[in-house]
Amino acid sequence: MDVEEFDDQLVCDRQDHTTFLVELWSWHYDDDGERQGAVLSTHILNGCDVREALAWAQEHQADPGCFVLFAGTWTNRGFLKTLWLAGETPGYGERSAVVTFET
Repeated sequence: MDVEEFDDQLVCDRQDHTTFLVELWSWHYDDDGERQGAVLSTHILNGCDVREALAWAQEHQADPGCFVLFAGTWTNRGFLKTLWLAGETPGYGERSAVVTFET
């Protein structure tokens, strides 16, 4: 399995292999232990099946944190189109959430 950081500015216009996108979420806490927001890192997984992708996402999930696993396909314009397979984002069902993106 190949794992890459995801950068939507560097996508190619055609990939003919199985692709999965994994969002790994972790939390930020203040000095009082209150959750202040979430940090997101995204990864592309190639050359694996859905069971391997799910296992990778679960293995790399932060504690505390969560993950979302997407099946992906590349459009003819080079964009990744995804289908949500498993997991939940932070704040799912909550009124609001603050997100910080890792670079």
